[in-house]
Amino acid sequence: MRFLFDPLKEKEQKLERFRQSFKILISDGVYPPDRQQRLFQACQKVGLDWDEARHYIRSDALAFLAKVVERMLADAVITSDEIADLRRLQRRLAIPDDQSSTLIEKVYVLAEQKIASKIIEYAAYLGEEYVIQTLRTDITAYDLPVIRTSRLLTQLERQHQLARMMIGNLPVIMTNIGLYKDEACHYDSSVSVLTEGDLIEGRLLITSKRLMIIATRGGFQTEWSQCHAVEMMERSLLLVTGTQNAMVLCEDPQYVATLIASARRHYVPHEAPTPIRQGKRLI
Repeated sequence: MRFLFDPLKEKEQKLERFRQSFKILISDGVYPPDRQQRLFQACQKVGLDWDEARHYIRSDALAFLAKVVERMLADAVITSDEIADLRRLQRRLAIPDDQSSTLIEKVYVLAEQKIASKIIEYAAYLGEEYVIQTLRTDITAYDLPVIRTSRLLTQLERQHQLARMMIGNLPVIMTNIGLYKDEACHYDSSVSVLTEGDLIEGRLLITSKRLMIIATRGGFQTEWSQCHAVEMMERSLLLVTGTQNAMVLCEDPQYVATLIASARRHYVPHEAPTPIRQGKRLI
């Protein structure tokens, strides 16, 4: 009896044995480099193409990666080392980014949330340069996708800016409005102001001596000693002075409210107003 040699069937058998070997090696939930090396050597020994063999087990590799991600998400503690290990595992398994993105994206989301929460937690200390530098290093160490890293760094710089104002480092800008000889300008921008039932358009100026609403009608100014309170709202801020109250609609209420409170604290140190409702934190 003559037996016909079928190279395609033999190759299929080799690939299937490769799959079974892979499943045995990952049965304990890990796949370190030395195990990959053992599979590579086995491929060489039986004449299998390494890339073709890894492509053959792609579905098994994806299932394994999914289990690894599930374990990482289960404890909700994502470290930069864990993300680095996960990315190395992805390369070891030869899983392209377009096939692993959905799985790893879950890890990225949790990592970004964790860092964002840490920025809020350290908000009161972000006026210190060494704290900022430590958090910058932490963010870059995670090696997140560029858009997530950029978002976190922007949030960090924003909180740094607010924290510096709160400790008295007020910005000084140029303005075309005439000021006193020794008066510095901290803010100059267009705003809408609701006061006594009347909505007016004008400019808000915050200086070292006073707070002014400049408008063709209904404008006013108040010295810092007469600025009693400022409260930030979602799209506006409420300003309480010794002569009148006004709701100011501006582009960045948090920034303006923090600047007013910080300037008032700086120029009238014994009677600082409350910038934000108690219990609220910088966002």
